[in-house]
Amino acid sequence: MYYEKGGLLIIIMPTLVFFYLFLVMMFLSLLMFFYNKGYTIANRFLAGSLFFTSVYNLVIYCYLFSNSPYTIALVVATIPSVFFLIGPLSYFYIRSILLDNATLKRHDYAHFIIFGICFIGTIPFLFGSWQIKLQVANQIIHGNWDLTSFRINRIFSHRFNQVLRPLHLFFYLIQQWILIFKYYLKTAPGSKLRQQAKIINIWLILFITIYSFITLMFCAGMIQYFFAEGRAHFLKIAYNIIVAGAFGYTFLFLILLSFPQIIYGFPIARQNQVLHLPGVTATEEYDEALNSEITINQLKHENKALLLFSEDYVTSIRELINEYLLSKKHLSPDCSINSLSDLTNIPLHHLSYYFNNSLGVKFSDWRNNHRIEHAMFLLRNGALKNMSMEGIAAECGYNNQNTFIRAFKLKTGSTPSAFVKGECI
Repeated sequence: MYYEKGGLLIIIMPTLVFFYLFLVMMFLSLLMFFYNKGYTIANRFLAGSLFFTSVYNLVIYCYLFSNSPYTIALVVATIPSVFFLIGPLSYFYIRSILLDNATLKRHDYAHFIIFGICFIGTIPFLFGSWQIKLQVANQIIHGNWDLTSFRINRIFSHRFNQVLRPLHLFFYLIQQWILIFKYYLKTAPGSKLRQQAKIINIWLILFITIYSFITLMFCAGMIQYFFAEGRAHFLKIAYNIIVAGAFGYTFLFLILLSFPQIIYGFPIARQNQVLHLPGVTATEEYDEALNSEITINQLKHENKALLLFSEDYVTSIRELINEYLLSKKHLSPDCSINSLSDLTNIPLHHLSYYFNNSLGVKFSDWRNNHRIEHAMFLLRNGALKNMSMEGIAAECGYNNQNTFIRAFKLKTGSTPSAFVKGECI
């Protein structure tokens, strides 16, 4: 290793940097993935991008600093292909936020082709001889980075793989900037939510700017890698690049921690969005929209202003759900938050946010409460004289009598039969 003046710092500082990046990115990615409470799937794309970046940092850490051939053989030779997931996932995150649509279409899976090819190419090596893996690890430890002879990837050569990574990351950087310029969020002048919408704009610009800086640092680091004679030499010539990249990620972490609504996900409402529940009398606004031939799809296509969850939008959701209850569709055995979303044209993550935050209840609990209230109404009016308990359960949307009785007891504290007796006393 390199131990000239300042050499110890050159060894220790990057070691701490990669270990720190691995831990913090892993923490934030898991936080966003498991605690966004369904507000927006878009945040799971961001979590995925950070997660695989964290995993790749672990690979680099082992590649540069580990002296254990077993660790290097296990890590470096098995998971570097996940690098090709970082760009697509960050791209899908930006697109999902801008278009308020996190659904992947069939052609979107083409973005994962390079990852698939790279991973498939490593399969023979992954299931090959452990001794060969140890030879690769020992060669890395002793400073020889030319692994071409080992054919780690049967499709991509080692050199081509290293060249492809910065090109792949840079390609998705360009794609994200194109999205920003094409779908930059706007609000109507004088809108009371104009300031709120700026939060999204500022965050997206900061994210893509930091992503650009980190991409440039990675490309610069890869250039230094091609000229490095070994691990110690690389750490010497790429020291400033590594530290600069760490500062970029640190800035990103601080922004995420400063704005919890980004970490946990915050639903986006579309200004002037047309909502209608099939089978229910349309509102005047809906009639006006129909007469002017404006549809939800047209609004999305024209990229109308995207805003944070507004009071007006919450009111619109509440009115549609009340109409849903009046239509008694919640008594259908097929009632689910997905079917409610389909009927009302309200995005699924918007409904999740509404129930979890505005009402403070899970959708399943909300549905059961209203079903049991209907059951209580039936029982008070003598439904047991003409119907069996199983029939009442089916009438209230339950496929199973025992499930109905458990739900009834959970809400009322008594069984349906005891409830009827109590009503009669």
